[in-house]
Amino acid sequence: MATQTLVRPSSASPETNVRITPSKADNWQQCACRYSFQELINRQQRGSEYSFRLAFGNASHAMFAGLNGAILGGSVLPGAEEGLSQHWNDSHFQCDEDVSDARERALPMLQRYFDHLTVNHLTVQACERFVETPRMRINDRLRVTLSGKIDVVLEAQDGTIFIEDYKTGLLPTRDAFERLLSTTIYQLLGRLLYPEAPRIVVGQLQPVIGMHVSTTLTQELVAAARHEIKAMATAIASYPPATDDNFPAVPGEYCSWCPARQTHCPVYKDIAGEEEAF
Repeated sequence: MATQTLVRPSSASPETNVRITPSKADNWQQCACRYSFQELINRQQRGSEYSFRLAFGNASHAMFAGLNGAILGGSVLPGAEEGLSQHWNDSHFQCDEDVSDARERALPMLQRYFDHLTVNHLTVQACERFVETPRMRINDRLRVTLSGKIDVVLEAQDGTIFIEDYKTGLLPTRDAFERLLSTTIYQLLGRLLYPEAPRIVVGQLQPVIGMHVSTTLTQELVAAARHEIKAMATAIASYPPATDDNFPAVPGEYCSWCPARQTHCPVYKDIAGEEEAF
């Protein structure tokens, strides 16, 4: 009879790699449904039965992504009102508002964006650009990767690169903006993407009312943020995998624009059902 050899499992834990994005950095325990957004888009593009209407913030984001692509392609020029109207008509964006109301809000946003480019002599260099860092060592068993999709990259005449993030809500103060981990991540990603740029400026652009906040982080602020990112990566690595039990969908500030709320979000359906019954 053959002798069975028992092999003791290694006590060393496997190497863990944590990926941190700008949105995850500012609130990494937010609703898990949010991360299904891209999958829902993919299913819709494949013509499946999944469909959803975007909140105005998401519709605006998609609108600017298409507009910057049109600018890069040379089919829309700054200040061309007819081009803006045609771009909106061709986009066929669905929105949780009346179509005419959404269009009335969208066209001034587009014009303010063009004004921002023209007044500041900015040119569009890239849009919806995904960037990620190499894996960086935290300790013997933990690595972290910073990644994110940059809404738009603008370049000034002196070569300064602006990494811009679109917002349709309130913007933070400049001091608060400098202390957001997402700001540091965007600056690191921008420097990785444009290593020869004389200066990297990270900003948030609010085209609804034409507001803008931006900064170039000091070395001290970046160093402090790096320590926070290391602590966050360690915390995320020790957190249990996301399941319906330990990472449930709960109502929060993101529900108003999350596309998952009208498809598979159990919390939204429960709330909607209660409202209808009442």
